[in-house]
Amino acid sequence: MAGDDRTELELLRDIARWTREAALPNFRIRVLALLDTDSKKRVYAAMDGATGVMAIEKATGANHNDVGQWVKQWVLDGIADPDASPPKATFRLTELGIEAPPTKAARTKKTA
Repeated sequence: MAGDDRTELELLRDIARWTREAALPNFRIRVLALLDTDSKKRVYAAMDGATGVMAIEKATGANHNDVGQWVKQWVLDGIADPDASPPKATFRLTELGIEAPPTKAARTKKTA
């Protein structure tokens, strides 16, 4: 590549970024199938790699046992980063064009 002053690392980053962009429509379909409930979408959206499982549970209203099982499955399905502690989603729902339901705190309470 004559005249291109980018380093190999910069070129590899560009390739990775464009490969990811090209794959997003296919991943969107897969993620929608895996996140088939609002609760799962809330949990996935909260998995930022900095928030622990207990805090995710509290923020989303999801059961701790469910969250643990979902995270394990999502790692196997390739939509959560393996070995991340706290858990980290591989994709942001917004980059996949998926709207995240409001968090537990933002939801309105039912009245009797």
